[in-house]
Amino acid sequence: MKVRFASLVALLLLVVSAAWGQIPDNPDGPWAQKNADIYRTNVTTAPYIFQNGGVVVREVPLPAGVQPPRHGFHSQIMFDSQGNLYWRGSNNEPSPSPSESVSIYSLDQNGNLRWKSDNLFGHFRAWAAPLVGQQRIYAVGTDFGKAGPGSRPVIAALDKNTGATIWATPLPPGPPNWAPALALANGVLYAASEPWRKTVGEEDITVVTGFAIDAATGVIGFMADYQLPDGVPVAAPGAPVGMPNQTFTIVPDAFNGAPGIFFNVSSNVPNEETIVAINLDTGAVQWRAVGEKMNHNHLVYSPVNRELYKVSWSDYGYTFTVYDVATGAVKGRLNASQESFLDPLVPSDGSSNLLWHNVGGHGWCDTASLLPDGKSIITADFSGVVSIYSSDGQGNLTHRILLSGPSHWGEMHHFAQLVPDPSGMHQGGVWIAMTRHNWDDPYHSDTVQVLAVDAATGQVLWQYDTSIWGPAWHNFYTFDIGARAPVAVSPSGKLYYVRQNALYILEPAEAPQIDGSVILDGYWGSSNYGSGDGTWTVAPPLTLEFREPGTTNVLFRKSIALNVNTAVDTRGAVGWFKLNGIQPGVYDIAAKSYVQDRFGRHYEFSHWLRAVARSVSVPPTGTGSAPVELFIINADADGDNEVTLFDFGLLVQAFGTLRGDENWNQAVDFDGDEEVTLFDFGVLVRDFGLIGEE
Repeated sequence: MKVRFASLVALLLLVVSAAWGQIPDNPDGPWAQKNADIYRTNVTTAPYIFQNGGVVVREVPLPAGVQPPRHGFHSQIMFDSQGNLYWRGSNNEPSPSPSESVSIYSLDQNGNLRWKSDNLFGHFRAWAAPLVGQQRIYAVGTDFGKAGPGSRPVIAALDKNTGATIWATPLPPGPPNWAPALALANGVLYAASEPWRKTVGEEDITVVTGFAIDAATGVIGFMADYQLPDGVPVAAPGAPVGMPNQTFTIVPDAFNGAPGIFFNVSSNVPNEETIVAINLDTGAVQWRAVGEKMNHNHLVYSPVNRELYKVSWSDYGYTFTVYDVATGAVKGRLNASQESFLDPLVPSDGSSNLLWHNVGGHGWCDTASLLPDGKSIITADFSGVVSIYSSDGQGNLTHRILLSGPSHWGEMHHFAQLVPDPSGMHQGGVWIAMTRHNWDDPYHSDTVQVLAVDAATGQVLWQYDTSIWGPAWHNFYTFDIGARAPVAVSPSGKLYYVRQNALYILEPAEAPQIDGSVILDGYWGSSNYGSGDGTWTVAPPLTLEFREPGTTNVLFRKSIALNVNTAVDTRGAVGWFKLNGIQPGVYDIAAKSYVQDRFGRHYEFSHWLRAVARSVSVPPTGTGSAPVELFIINADADGDNEVTLFDFGLLVQAFGTLRGDENWNQAVDFDGDEEVTLFDFGVLVRDFGLIGEE
């Protein structure tokens, strides 16, 4: 007989008793734990300090004995309010093994070692991070303890100044693995196992074991098993499933004044209840709700609407779901998986292997950040699309493509943060993230970038080229090549990331290395994308060729996302690009199309004639700026770099169509308004007979 779908009887119930007279511990700011705060908004209060678009990087060798965060795309740098850094590192690098031991490291803001903890934590999940409290540092081992496989993993508190162990509590037997998620609120630390199969009576059921622990003493105050659907993957020793997700969301007044904690798991079966809300006054399940496919995403709480937001893989039909925080009622669902600004690209060989740029079914949604209106989030997906999802609080949801970057620009096996701008220039905040690379491109067009996006307009304010590139998809984070910890915003506003042997500190420079502008002749775009009011619209990504001066020999390429302003030039919309991390030298910089070399095939989209900025002298980072101005002529629909009757013929074939119609052809939508009309014909007539530069 099936066990009733409810929380099981509590295994242990004690009174959580903080030390007499001690102030309860809480997170040390919105940089001290994964996803920033207890609401998991990914919003920091650190200031935005890169107003000029210039970035200079300090490379600091890791101190002797300091290991980088272990191979893994969710290893993170945490900070305390003084700007000191904390991360977890394997003591078995460069060849970590299933029996590895793990320590927590703390460095000061200049990269000097403060302390290294004891190797308490055994196998500590690659995507985990310590939690920095105002008083102590907390971490949890996931598979085993200091003595290796077979020993009990521990949850421990460390001294912030020395790294000394204050207390270490062995985790209860039963679950084979413990989740890396931790939450801290008012002196209570919350943790949970990964889903596991437990025998109850005559049958096995899937449960998560959750517990609350006194942050001052390490005494477990409450523990209970919570049943999950049978479709949820379960853990086995040495075979983690990575759930519950890496964070718990806490809402202090979730249920008529009672606090609640919320988590999501993933299921291989549609329509299972994978969102769980627990009343922290009683320890009982308050509600369960059907969730979508999840992987590395999290629940974001909106205090304005009193809603939980969940960005999902679209395997089960939805990419955005909104829940009432008190009842779990699904207030709205939306599926944006087929939405796209750029149509699928046909490879040059004419085969059916299309390159897609739609919002897509899969995305690493830990990039989701709550916008200042408290009702919207910004997030990214595999295809390089940055999106805005909004809820009006009444169940009406909307989606808008804010930015369309180069292919796979947005597959963030990372996390992102929204940073307020105290200058007021970017009132919606600045969304800072780190991209992955395109490993197929011989010209390294898409190396790993750090980028800053205006969350209101979609304008890429600047980007920094890390030069991280490798011949395999996962090289953007692997030990010997990639970023061992993705970019993180410190309390000062400086940015940090870690590679194999060094810490990288990004600080503002007076100007970017390349300060560029592009005028797109006759192009205005659609108000369906970008800022949403027609002032800033989305243009196709653009690939810049860096050539040997005076030749057509391409040395390397860089692709840029391009949101354009429609109100500053009568000839066409204007976009800007501010590039940092470019190899100094003299180049001819050419622009014609968006180029991707993927999976052994060549893809290209353009209706522009080639423009070239000659003999551009790019200075070393932080020493000056090279201005680049490009005016790109429109109406080359067939890509042969001249406007002829062939382009006219393509326009005639698609004339009168809208996006989605059978004969629609985006290459002849010269003005970008998503319909082929007399306005596009006017652009072609004006530019007829023109030829682009070589």
